[in-house]
Amino acid sequence: MAELVAKTYAQALYDVGLEGKCIDKFLGELNFIKKSFDENEDLFRLYKTPKINKEEKKVITDNIFKGNVSEEIVSFIKILLDKRRINKFYDIVKAYEKMANEYYGIVDGIVDSAIELNEDTIKRLEEKLSSVTNKKVKLKNNVDPSIMGGIRVRVGDKVFDDTIKNRLDNLAEELAQIIV
Repeated sequence: MAELVAKTYAQALYDVGLEGKCIDKFLGELNFIKKSFDENEDLFRLYKTPKINKEEKKVITDNIFKGNVSEEIVSFIKILLDKRRINKFYDIVKAYEKMANEYYGIVDGIVDSAIELNEDTIKRLEEKLSSVTNKKVKLKNNVDPSIMGGIRVRVGDKVFDDTIKNRLDNLAEELAQIIV
């Protein structure tokens, strides 16, 4: 249910962005607000509390965000306040980002590695995977010491596993078949 609510609001904003050719702009502005909430948890808590009425929250919205984001995004936040859906803001941003990425042919992926990868390595992986998938790939690095070395990349429903752990597991299976 919560996911459906987020998708519904994200779709409505996406439709407005598509019509006004502002999809990317709106995504940037949503991320700006998200960053504001991340950096000031009290602000997001203030938006969610029932102790402050929605009209006061709208004034706060104008004071903080007007001039920093478009009028459409300010209005969108006010709609979320009116409909008591501001608590779904993070889910809405995530759903909107997914829609925007689909529009631009971008697919998200995760690269697991035993140590943190530098930006240059991630960029080279993104370029290589983009040529293989015919889509622009955006990777996030996830450090997982259990893989011992190498990398495992997940893009959509595809997994490219070139980890030492995977190689050892495969070798163990081959040895087990030989011994039997």
